[in-house]
Amino acid sequence: MFYWRDIGFSYLRYSQLCAQALRSVVKVEAKPGHGFVESGVVKTMWKDGKPLKKRD
Repeated sequence: MFYWRDIGFSYLRYSQLCAQALRSVVKVEAKPGHGFVESGVVKTMWKDGKPLKKRD
């Protein structure tokens, strides 16, 4: 039996809560890119149907 289903959560909500709990207990030094805000959005500039290279 799935306990998360008994309390009325969908699997998506359950997995979001688990990920949030895991991120909250991981030490800052162990997080990749710990100096930046977490974001899932990546912006890519395109020209003539091809992505432009990243500038360093």
